[in-house]
Amino acid sequence: MKAVPTYILLLILLLASSALSHAADRSVSGSGRMVTMTFEFVDACDDGYSPEIDFYLKENPSRYWGTFWLRYFNEPLTSEISCESGKEICFGAWLNNVSWGCGKKCVEPVKGACFVCQEALVSIGLECKK
Repeated sequence: MKAVPTYILLLILLLASSALSHAADRSVSGSGRMVTMTFEFVDACDDGYSPEIDFYLKENPSRYWGTFWLRYFNEPLTSEISCESGKEICFGAWLNNVSWGCGKKCVEPVKGACFVCQEALVSIGLECKK
């Protein structure tokens, strides 16, 4: 009987590890259909600063999609995320001690911060706060 080359064993281990990781992701998020949801943000405050924005899964805020920055006053930023249809996606935006939506790390949930994941465009204007 011939010995299995080391690179084949490594490949098998990598594939098994990947399969387990995907199975764990499905157990957290359920088994719904994945869709692309589009968010459009506008910095409606002409103060020269750029808020940061994250997206969070409402049922598990530790799962989130990247960090985005609004670069210019009144210029839209469009972000597409892939999410499970029917799950709630929340946005949190912040700049220093000011926040919008559910804030940094989604610790301040407010009405209007979460949206049901579906193939849709959601437009959000971040107004000046004092």
